[in-house]
Amino acid sequence: MNRTAVDKAFVGEYACFNIKPFKATEKLTRNDFRKGMVLLDVGLKPGIVCEFEAEIVILHHATTIKENYQAVMHCGVIRQSCMIKKIFGSSQLKNGDKAVARFKFMMSPEYL
Repeated sequence: MNRTAVDKAFVGEYACFNIKPFKATEKLTRNDFRKGMVLLDVGLKPGIVCEFEAEIVILHHATTIKENYQAVMHCGVIRQSCMIKKIFGSSQLKNGDKAVARFKFMMSPEYL
C-alpha cells in the first residue's frame, strides 16, 4: 500500500500488480480489467456468485426496508447494485433492526 514495493502479499492485504502480456504482440488495455477482479491460486477453485446471504444491521434509513429493495453494496473493491430477495425472520426492517437477508447482484456475478 501507499506505493511501497514489497516481495510478498499475505491473506487480507491489498496489493497492486504490474501485469504484462506473455507475448510482445499482445496488448492489454484498461478495458481488460475492472474493479472487483481478484488474483487467486487455481488450487483454491475460486467461484463467483450471483446471490449470497449476509447478516445486516440497519444503522439509519428514512423508511422501512422490504423484499425487492435495491441498494448499492460496498464490499472491499466491489461497488454494485443488489436487491434484497428475502429477509429471514421478518417482513421489513427499520432503524436498529438486525437480520439475515438474501441478496442478488443486479449487473454481474462477483467473487466475494
